[in-house]
Amino acid sequence: MVLKSYFDGSNQADSREYDRISIATVCGTGKQWKKFDTAWRKVLYKHRADYLHTTDAVSLRNDFAKGKGWSKTRVDSFIGDCVGVIASHIAIPPRTPGKSPKMGLLPITLTIPFDDGLRAKKALPELPETIEDICARSLTT
Repeated sequence: MVLKSYFDGSNQADSREYDRISIATVCGTGKQWKKFDTAWRKVLYKHRADYLHTTDAVSLRNDFAKGKGWSKTRVDSFIGDCVGVIASHIAIPPRTPGKSPKMGLLPITLTIPFDDGLRAKKALPELPETIEDICARSLTT
């Protein structure tokens, strides 16, 4: 099993500007990931993109700059197709209004307000040293 995690400071290097941390993971079987990856690569190829970095895309920066052939219309189409791939591969739990249950990739998010993390560490010193570590360990157990 391979897990990749990314901590995103919203393009800000100073974490003192934030009052919480969030982490997300997506779980699935090898077969589910293979199907997703194939569909994702088709969208990247269709839009002549190496990856999607939404912040850069919507602001037409870096690899998604106007000078590199990107426009609001092209970005919107690209993001729309990416969302379509995600939507078609995500699990639908039973009893979801208006939807039939479906097996698929399962996204999970965890948010810990910093104050809560510090209070928990004081009450339970055996917790991991950092809030980032708590997030990472919580999503892998």
